[in-house]
Amino acid sequence: MHRRILPERLNLAIARRCDVACGGCYTFFGRSEPDLAKFLSSVSVFIGLGLSDVTLSGGDPLTLLGLVGFLALLRSVGVRSIKLDTVGVGLVTQPQRAGTTLGDLIKSADYLGIPLDGWSDESALEFRRGRDRIFTETVALLDAFDAVGDVPKLIVNTVAHRGNVNVLDRLYQELVRHSCICQWNVFQYTPTDQAERGANARYAVSDDAFAIGRERFFAHLAAAHRPALPFVIDFRTTRSRLGQYLLVNSDGEAWLPDNSGRTMRLGSIFGREQEVLDDWSETVGALLDPPRVQDAMRRVVLPAKA
Repeated sequence: MHRRILPERLNLAIARRCDVACGGCYTFFGRSEPDLAKFLSSVSVFIGLGLSDVTLSGGDPLTLLGLVGFLALLRSVGVRSIKLDTVGVGLVTQPQRAGTTLGDLIKSADYLGIPLDGWSDESALEFRRGRDRIFTETVALLDAFDAVGDVPKLIVNTVAHRGNVNVLDRLYQELVRHSCICQWNVFQYTPTDQAERGANARYAVSDDAFAIGRERFFAHLAAAHRPALPFVIDFRTTRSRLGQYLLVNSDGEAWLPDNSGRTMRLGSIFGREQEVLDDWSETVGALLDPPRVQDAMRRVVLPAKA
């Protein structure tokens, strides 16, 4: 019998559309549009079960109609922290997108996460396709966040794959220009059964290769005599991410990836919140048997900017 484990966050991956196509996308998409009222009711139950931090993702939540109103309703039922993961396309080039503006998101979410995997449009397109100027658009978004001048609340998420794992310093050269960033997550790409054909072989990074890429990055910073880093940098292995989130798609089906990237389905959450949470805990306990040991790479917490 495994001890009961709670997810760090409830990840509502309920947006079914996205302006970017990632060959290695791990999301287990639903077939129907999300019923936001049902999700709100379910979230209130999860809060009573001790799970009060929510991430809204997909797909891209910017494609959800009534997004800002839904974020406000999440707050009203007791959600403690809201993180919104978005590609961010349109927030700068299209001031109004599904009724959502940059200002709306800054006011409605505690943190916003955006992806950046390359240091140019060409290199970014190695992993994220569909927007020929995805790097340029992302930099414009970062510039817009900088101009707001508020407390940094933006998290940049990078997938470390075969094409960029040894040149992460080139991404850092861009990120360090922006005052809005509070954290940079670097995720090891690992195979997933949701990826398009051939993607796993094209992008996969072994544990050793990821560790070497990390060491090369910090060696580069040391050689360049960089001053104190302006944001938290978190290198995340596949194993360090196991058992962190309870993922739910637009149909309300809960799932999580195992340590080989296989999608483990837990059924609908609606009216089954306690059962799903128990199943999730038991499944994660088995995946982490023996229990996960925090290695030096799992959480590289560096002083954040004051």
